[in-house]
Amino acid sequence: MDVNGTRFHLISGDRDWLPLLVTQDVIQLWWDRESQSMSLAPQVLCLPELPTTQSLTVDDRLGSAFDHYGNLYWISENTREIIFRPAATPTQIGRFWSVEDLASKCEQSREGGEFRPVPSEEQPLVPMLRGLAVTAHEYMVVGTLAPAGLLIFDLHAGGPPCWLRWPEAVPFAPFDVAPAPDGGVWILDRGPSEGRSRYWCLDRYFRVAPCRGFFIELETAKVDDFRPLEEEIRQRPRQVFPAGISLGLSSPVIARNPVAIEGLPDGSVLILETGSNQDFSVVHYFRDGRHVDEVALDSKVIGKLLDVPSIRGHDFAFTAADNSTGKTVKGSLYVAAVNGMQAFLLLLKTTANNLELTLQPPFLPMRDYTGKALIEARGEIYYDFGKRWLPLTEQPRRRYVSEACLSGIVRDGKEPDCVWHRLIMDACIPEGTMVTVESRTANRRELLSDALWHPEPRPYLRNEGSEIPMHQPFNEKGPQPDGTGTWELLLQNAKGRFIELRLTLHGTGRSTPSIRALRVYYPRFSYLNQYMPAVYRDDPISAGFLDRFLANVEGLYTSLEGRIECAEALIDTRTAPAEYLEWLAGWLGFVLDPSWDEERRHLFLDHAELLF
Repeated sequence: MDVNGTRFHLISGDRDWLPLLVTQDVIQLWWDRESQSMSLAPQVLCLPELPTTQSLTVDDRLGSAFDHYGNLYWISENTREIIFRPAATPTQIGRFWSVEDLASKCEQSREGGEFRPVPSEEQPLVPMLRGLAVTAHEYMVVGTLAPAGLLIFDLHAGGPPCWLRWPEAVPFAPFDVAPAPDGGVWILDRGPSEGRSRYWCLDRYFRVAPCRGFFIELETAKVDDFRPLEEEIRQRPRQVFPAGISLGLSSPVIARNPVAIEGLPDGSVLILETGSNQDFSVVHYFRDGRHVDEVALDSKVIGKLLDVPSIRGHDFAFTAADNSTGKTVKGSLYVAAVNGMQAFLLLLKTTANNLELTLQPPFLPMRDYTGKALIEARGEIYYDFGKRWLPLTEQPRRRYVSEACLSGIVRDGKEPDCVWHRLIMDACIPEGTMVTVESRTANRRELLSDALWHPEPRPYLRNEGSEIPMHQPFNEKGPQPDGTGTWELLLQNAKGRFIELRLTLHGTGRSTPSIRALRVYYPRFSYLNQYMPAVYRDDPISAGFLDRFLANVEGLYTSLEGRIECAEALIDTRTAPAEYLEWLAGWLGFVLDPSWDEERRHLFLDHAELLF
């Protein structure tokens, strides 16, 4: 409410804008959570595939990870070596470890001189490497095939790896490894054939966690024959091994072709499925070993932003947001396309029973991505470019739809024949773009659909800023784009208890108007009715013109009177704007230190009476 008692309806934030966009099924408008504004829907630039473009396959996936010091490790193309790139000298790339070290160790064990079991004459085992991750406690875990198991390197203490071999009776084919928040790892096991996949959980001590209580029996219980005759019969317990979480044995099958696994900060798991006969990928969400939810990357998720109707992912990586809590995980999920030409960004939000993914507009091209891995390090995403690793960088090539319309903004004036006053928007309307407004009114809500739309004047940018005293709608640091500020228009003949507004946003394809907040003032404080003689209201046509003409003067004076009424906010250290702090400190004869930030200046002025 302003100084004249004129009230306003406020539309601001996702709680007000999102219902308007969802209920009207407006697919050409977009709610930007980052800037908290409504704009034309962006379109993600999708690179066209060339005739020579070859899709990446699961054989291209090897595994890579950064440690906490910035050193980079990855599995070589021959799946026999681990390559190392130190953080101090990133150009010096060398071998960190090779499976030949296992063979040489076995050869050394054949030599005499020590008390040990007699070595067998079998050939030393030379496994294949697949999947790599570095845990929160500086252990590097690498999967092995033929035989199946895990190599565990202590990156802090050094030394040879510990080989954790899987029992032969338990099928195990590690494909992807992801660190868990407790210091353990999640392992994606693609299985011997399609539809036989599962995933495993290892705790911080690299013990296989028995998820959901399922076990595989290794050896049945049997009687212990080696005992004294008079002793009672004892029975050896049966030997079992945790079975992991099956992705293909359930009915229906959860995931036939999983290609990547990622752990979330709350201990839940994401699994990316991309089959050769699938037109789109599916992200599966698991919690406590149970399949909770899944999201298909098809037209329902990406149809608003992408020209193609689906996304097929080769790998994905996750970065957590700062506002994630224990019950809700928020962050960014980056999905690398199977063509290796670009990645896509999706906003992620998970709850106990739900997974939400929303495609975002940044254009993230990749140069000659060979498909080894997509990895996260210190909040950034990296991809392999030959023997180099490059950060995933957004290219500023924004595109938007050219025009979109939003209707259904209905508000109540509380009294019949209410004269609606003005419409004010906190918005950014760059040069070449435009926002047009139409209105219709009625004294009964159900009659609005029968009323005619009336065009309103084009809004203009207020030079003095917001009409609300001391209100700064755009308080972000740094320069704002041209056209950013508070825009205003005077409603011409909007008279009725209910009003419906229709906004049409016009863009250039490269730029778009964006609206952060909208305020509709009512009823009009008429200078004509309050201060002018009655003779000026005899002719309805001239009276209407004079009323609108005087409303321009009223808007100027009301803004000045509002600032005068709120002048006490300038001498209150809790509400004083930053530009008034120097003036307020001058009352005490003090000059604020230029190096102090705004918070420190407020803190000093709050305790100035104690200091003096």
